[in-house]
Amino acid sequence: MELASKFCMQPDPTSATEVTNRMQQSNHLITIIGGIANASRTAEQHPKHAGEILASTQAFADGLTLERCHALASAELAREIEEICAADD
Repeated sequence: MELASKFCMQPDPTSATEVTNRMQQSNHLITIIGGIANASRTAEQHPKHAGEILASTQAFADGLTLERCHALASAELAREIEEICAADD
C-alpha cells in the first residue's frame, strides 16, 4: 500500500509538533487499513459481490492522504458495502 510505504519512509520526527503530526498520520492510516480490511473480509463472505465491493474500495482509496482524517469516508465505504450485500439477506 503506497500510503503505508510513504508513512514508513518518513524521516524521524525532530520536534514535538512532528511527533504529534506523525501520531495523527498513524491514526489516519489505521482508519484506511481498517476500511480496506473490512471490505476484503466482506468480499470473501459475499463472493458474488466481490467486483462491486472492489469498485467501492477503489473509489474509497483514490485520493487518500496521510494528512486528512478518513473516518467518515471509511464509514461511508462500510455503508456502501452493506448496501451491496443487503440483497443476500
